[in-house]
Amino acid sequence: MLRPVSPYLALFLSFFLLAHERMKAQNPNLQTYYAALEKPFYDVEACRSLDRAVWAYGWNLGLLTALTCSNAKDSLIRSQTQKVRQLERGAGVSTPQLFRWKGKKVATYATAVIYFSRGPGFNLGREITKKNGYRAGGLFELAIKSGLLMVLYSKKSVGGNTHLFNAIQRSASVAGIPRRLLAPLEKCLKEGAPYNETKNTLFSFGADVRDFLRGKETRLRPVAKTKQKFPAMVRDLTTPYLKTYPQAKDPKGKAAYRFRASMFKFGIDLSLVSFGLAEGKEVSTQLKRLKAVSKIFGVPFPPFVGTLGKPFDDPKQGKKLQRTLGATTFLLKGGGPQLIRAMGDKKGLGHAAAAVELGVKSFLVSRYQNIFAKHTAPLDQEFERLGKELRLPARTIVQFQNIYREQDATKRAGIVIGLIAKLKQMGTK
Repeated sequence: MLRPVSPYLALFLSFFLLAHERMKAQNPNLQTYYAALEKPFYDVEACRSLDRAVWAYGWNLGLLTALTCSNAKDSLIRSQTQKVRQLERGAGVSTPQLFRWKGKKVATYATAVIYFSRGPGFNLGREITKKNGYRAGGLFELAIKSGLLMVLYSKKSVGGNTHLFNAIQRSASVAGIPRRLLAPLEKCLKEGAPYNETKNTLFSFGADVRDFLRGKETRLRPVAKTKQKFPAMVRDLTTPYLKTYPQAKDPKGKAAYRFRASMFKFGIDLSLVSFGLAEGKEVSTQLKRLKAVSKIFGVPFPPFVGTLGKPFDDPKQGKKLQRTLGATTFLLKGGGPQLIRAMGDKKGLGHAAAAVELGVKSFLVSRYQNIFAKHTAPLDQEFERLGKELRLPARTIVQFQNIYREQDATKRAGIVIGLIAKLKQMGTK
């Protein structure tokens, strides 16, 4: 039951309100003072800048930990150490001496855990929290334990992964990082995903946190509505080289299918020559044949230029691995697509362009089966599209899709050779 208001209190409130109204009338600028109270006591942008600095420092220190535990090259460790030293100024701390490789993985991993759980790394986290607040401490812990996850993750150790994720989830909560950013990583750990997939998800998570701290909302969408992220090589391979494949007529019969088979083999040979040149093999005869066919079609043969415009057929241009990546770039985004587009622009050579593209992509999915086998859905769509362009029956398209599903390299090569023979035999009935 409500009690009646005291008459003395009512009288006091009425006098107070009357005095307040008179003061406002006498001081028209009082509203300006009220508005000034809305200004925070702290600099919002400075706080965001500090969060970004702490995250960049912790993330790179975590990467340095992963490099040290994996016994990486001294040049990589020195470069990453220098980067950490540059970033520590923004966090306002000094990095203590990091541990060294102990000769055995288990010993080194144990040293890393001790370093950050009760050693100098733990004290470093305490110092950052004391100087910059609990949010900065949470960001530093989140970055470091993400780096440790790269080292300690094992799809067989579900229990250990759960402990690590619980630590990451707790520090993310302290740092104010949205739970939805952790969902893809949580899924990988619960399902025991392969190491490379988990590592890629972890790097994506790091980029998401960085963008969140920068105030970018473009990446922050509910996980259920986001499209699946694919490696760059998968995206490039599933992108059509031509928007349309113009045809002079719908070719049928034995001669037409033999022509498609020869152009499919042209795409295979183009890939073999590219990687042969990158690996220093003798492929001059095959190269002459490719250039002769291009000359017959009136299509200029592109130079073998790969990443950053470097010719990968020159042994002086980087190491073998770099030249191999150059050959891959050539076939996916460089001279290979240029050659196929030039064929497609010729009247009636749409089927030839599609067959060469099918040959190149068949070779690449066979060579990099360990990458493409994890992303069969977009590849199935791409090979189905090319198969329909070439008027291939559904059962033949399925055989092309089996290339990247087969784990044995010899059997994959057998599938490709069998498809060349099958294309030649089509149209005889």
